Amino acid sequence: MSLLRSDAIHRSWHKTPGVYPPFGHTVMDRALVTPHAVGADGGCCFGEELRCVIIPDWEIVTVPSQTKHLSKRNAATGEDVKLWNIHGSVNTFS
Repeated sequence: MSLLRSDAIHRSWHKTPGVYPPFGHTVMDRALVTPHAVGADGGCCFGEELRCVIIPDWEIVTVPSQTKHLSKRNAATGEDVKLWNIHGSVNTFS
């Protein structure tokens, strides 16, 4: 059996009850928890917080950043980044 054709690989995670893939690299002002996914990127590199998802309980733990590494300013324009609402009360940064 080819791994690329495995039924387990091709099952749609968004249609599988109880499966919530965690993701990052989209900085949000709070954790995004939906019936379909869990977004845990808290922007630690910007001086915000580091988040992790503890599986199998799906507990989200946050730790404040101890230093600010990057600016929240747009490098091209020098303006502060803006918040954009993406789901309920969860916002992402432009």
